[in-house]
Amino acid sequence: KVSYLRCQNLSPLSDMEAPRGQTVLDVLNQLLGDQTGEDSEDVTPLALSKQDMAARILRECSNFHKTRPYIRPGVDISGFTKHFCSSKKYQDIAYGWSLSFNRNFFAELCYDGWLSICSYPSGAAYVLMPWIDPERCVMDYRNIHISKKVVKRSKRYVLSVNKAFDQVVRKCIEQHGESWLYKPMVRLLKGLNRDGYPSVSSSSSSSSSPSTSSSWNNEGNARKQQHSASFKFGVHSIEMWDVSAASGDDEKKVLVAGDIGYTVGGCYTSMTGFRAAGTAGAGTAQLVATGALLRNLGFSFWDLGMVLKYKTELGGVTHSREDFIKRFHSVRDDSKVKLELSTFTPVQPLIRGLRDYQKALRATTTSCNNRTQQPISDPKSKNSNSSSSSSNSVKTTISSSCSNGGGTATVEWPNKMEKEKAKNVIKVGEISMETKRC
Repeated sequence: KVSYLRCQNLSPLSDMEAPRGQTVLDVLNQLLGDQTGEDSEDVTPLALSKQDMAARILRECSNFHKTRPYIRPGVDISGFTKHFCSSKKYQDIAYGWSLSFNRNFFAELCYDGWLSICSYPSGAAYVLMPWIDPERCVMDYRNIHISKKVVKRSKRYVLSVNKAFDQVVRKCIEQHGESWLYKPMVRLLKGLNRDGYPSVSSSSSSSSSPSTSSSWNNEGNARKQQHSASFKFGVHSIEMWDVSAASGDDEKKVLVAGDIGYTVGGCYTSMTGFRAAGTAGAGTAQLVATGALLRNLGFSFWDLGMVLKYKTELGGVTHSREDFIKRFHSVRDDSKVKLELSTFTPVQPLIRGLRDYQKALRATTTSCNNRTQQPISDPKSKNSNSSSSSSNSVKTTISSSCSNGGGTATVEWPNKMEKEKAKNVIKVGEISMETKRC
C-alpha cells in the first residue's frame, strides 16, 4: 500500500485528521465518503473541494488518472468537449474521468456527446468515465439489415419501454458481469429512469471553485444553466418479451432481450444490452425492432457507441469523433420526439414496416439514378446550349451512394457565385419522401 506520507505535500491535507501511517485508500475514503450512496451525488462546495483533493491524490498515485483529463460539476462542459476533441494530446484517448455521480452532471455530459460509464481502477475509488471514442458507430434506419429469418422469428415477440428497467439492468450484469455497471452507476441510472431530468433530488451542478479553473471553464455556468432544463433527456430500457406461451396472460410473458440507453433530443444512445440464454436470434430481432421503433417515433438516428463487429454487420456506419459530434449536436435540441410505448407492441409489424420503408427508399433512389441530369447553363449567355458556355463556368461532379449502388451527375454552374448560392438548397444524397426526388 502507498503510504500517506506520499501525499503529505499536497496541501491542504493538513486540515484532515489523518495519522502518518494511514494509506492513500484510507484518505480517499475519508474524502469521498460512501460512493455507493448519496455522497456520490453531493455537489456542495465542500464536497467538490474534497473531490478535487482526491483527484490530486489519484493523479500522484495512478498513471491512469494522470494521463486523462479530469472533469467535475462546475466546469464548462461545452468548452471541455471542444478542448478534448481538438487537442492532439487526446486524439488517441477516448476517456476523461470524474469522481462525481451527480445525475444532472451525467445528463449534461450526455448532452454534449459524452457516453459515460463507471470504472474502478486499482480498487481505489469509483470513477465516472465520460468517453468519446476517436470513432463512433451510428445506425441509420435505411441501413439496418433485415433477414427473412428475423422477420419470421419476430412474430413471437412484443416490445415495451420502461416496463422492467431494474430487471434489464440485473440481466445485463448476469450476462456481462459487473463490467462498468458498478453500484454508483446503477444507482445513477435507476434514479434518472425513475425521477427524470432535471433531477429534483440531485443538487444543482452549477457550483464552481478556484481549484477547477481551466482554459475552458471561463465561458461560464450561466449558459449551462440556460440550457440545463430545456433539453430533453431520459434514461430508458427497451424490453423484448416472448409471448408464444402467454396466450393473453401477461404474467407468462418471458423477458428474452433488452437494452439500456438514453435519449438526448432526437438521438437514442445504446449503453448495453442482454439476450437470454437459449434464445437464438432474439438479440438480433431486438436490435432490428429497436431501430424500427426509433424510426416510427421520429428519432433522427441511433447512436450505437463503440464500433464493434456485430454492429457494423447489422448496418452500423463508423463516424469520426468530429463528424459524430457535429451530427449529434444538430439533433440534440429536438424536443418533439419521446421514447415511450403505452402498450406492449408486436415486433413483427414493426420490422415489416421498417422493411417497407427501406424498399420505398431503394425504389426512389433507383428512380433518381435513372433520371438524366441536364447541365445548368447561364440563360443570358450567347452559347447557353454549349456545356462550355463561358470561361467562368464551374463544373461539379456530385456522387451519391446508397444500398443499391448509387450514381453520379455533372452539374455546370454559370459562375462560382451561383454555385455558392446553390449550396444552401442542394443536399447531395438525401431523398425527400414527399417529392420522391434526390
